Amino acid sequence: MKLRLVKFRIDRDLDAGLKRLRDRDGISAAEAIRRAVRDYLKKKKAAAILLPLLLAAPAVRAAEDPIGRAVALLAEKPAAPVVVAHTARPAFCQSVATAWTDGATIFVNDQSEPYRRASKGDAIGLAAAIAHEAWHVSHGADEASAYAEQLRVLRALGAKRRDVEPVARAAAQIGGLR
Repeated sequence: MKLRLVKFRIDRDLDAGLKRLRDRDGISAAEAIRRAVRDYLKKKKAAAILLPLLLAAPAVRAAEDPIGRAVALLAEKPAAPVVVAHTARPAFCQSVATAWTDGATIFVNDQSEPYRRASKGDAIGLAAAIAHEAWHVSHGADEASAYAEQLRVLRALGAKRRDVEPVARAAAQIGGLR
């Protein structure tokens, strides 16, 4: 098979994850990226132009990584990969969205307040946002049920009022949940 040279930039946390994967499993970054792309394309069942952040999603997240911290808090781990998306939100997302999904991958806005708090150690709000999107990946587009799951996770983890109230307000706007 003839290979084409591709160059792109990746986030430092992704680079660190690829290095950990190489050290742990002996898999080069190029091979890990090829495997991730093949797996993604197989899931999508179509060739697509992929964002660099999808190309380099690490298989293992470190506990000091904000997303790793958040996922570690969840009793049920998301079935979809979770990647940092910076501020490149799709048009259907609110400007304040913490996370969103395309149905196969959960994206996290690294400019959101929950992400910033997770960077400092308080990952409860981010964990709940990931749980919300993981619900969508597993069950579909029903926002009321996804918000119910987000609120359940917030309460189960002992979230502060500052994390619960905005989610409860959003849930109330779309379906009367409290």
